[in-house]
This record gives sequence, structure tokens and C-alpha cells, in this order.
Amino acid sequence: MFELAVDRATPGRASVVALVVNIGRESLERAYDDDGTEIDHYLPTGCAQTAAFLRARGMEFAELARDSDRNVRLAATSGWGRSLTMPARPPPC
Repeated sequence: MFELAVDRATPGRASVVALVVNIGRESLERAYDDDGTEIDHYLPTGCAQTAAFLRARGMEFAELARDSDRNVRLAATSGWGRSLTMPARPPPC
């Protein structure tokens, strides 16, 4: 889905970007407690992996935030900010 978001030929790309951002937000909220520790008992699994995947794409979100389509820019800005604040890994015990 992220590949569709960054492909300028994708119809309705702003909606795709918004969906990717929402998936990332939900994954982040389900993957980590407020103190940054990873939640490993939550189903479905994969939330931490999804959050890490999107975190690693901060530069792509930055590019989307400079897109010529205003709606893509608006959707991406939230995702870019999230990607920078997502924990890279749980804090040490």
C-alpha cells in the first residue's frame, strides 16, 4: 500500500496516504504502551513491525509532504511527524 502512496500515478493518492497514516497511527497505539515498552500480547500481531516499517520511511513521508497535490501534502504531514516520533525499539529495562 505504501508503494501506491508514493506512486504519482495512483488515483486518489491522498486517500491512500491518509489510509497508510491511519494504519501507522493505529499500529503505533497498539504496539507500544505509553512508556514506550512494546506490547507483545496484543492480537493481531505485527503492529510493532508495521510501526517500524513506517518509521523507516520518514524520508518518503518528507517527500510526500512536498508533493504538488495539496491533499497529499496534508495527509503526509501527519505521517511524517508520526514516523519521527515512533520508538525505534522498546527502552532498556
